[in-house]
Amino acid sequence: GRRHPFMLFSLLPIFLAFGLLFSVPMGMTGAPLFIYALVTLFAARIGLSFFIVPYMGLGAELSDDYAERSTIVASRVIFTVGSGLVATALAWGVFLKGANGRYEASAYSPLAWTFGGIAVAAALICSFGTLGARNRLHTAAEGARFGFMQFLREALEVLRNRSFRSLFF
Repeated sequence: GRRHPFMLFSLLPIFLAFGLLFSVPMGMTGAPLFIYALVTLFAARIGLSFFIVPYMGLGAELSDDYAERSTIVASRVIFTVGSGLVATALAWGVFLKGANGRYEASAYSPLAWTFGGIAVAAALICSFGTLGARNRLHTAAEGARFGFMQFLREALEVLRNRSFRSLFF
């Protein structure tokens, strides 16, 4: 499908940025440390956006049936909560264990690389698991163009919605 390439190509940047974010070179302080953290955090966030946006859109396209889409969303929520619990257990039970484990700087790099690997493995399962459904996904309208003026019109339309404005601002 048209979403899968974005999901797959985002995995290496996510893995590298997440691992590097918690693997700060020794002795780095001040402005270089700030720039390092900023660049790796932006890289991780951009990589995550390239995965999450198509991933969320894919869920809506997997089925036209309301009940089935609700099951897909519920499954996502269950796996998200479950993975958060597993990550917490791994962090505190393996990498940061002990009374002063969270203060041990050397524990964060293996934690980050391990969690990055787990995230990539889960994303690969998700991506390849839904690849078989690509023939029944909705396709973009033939000849449809999307330009800046259309984006501006749609953004203004959204801004006219009072509920959106109150939540956004």
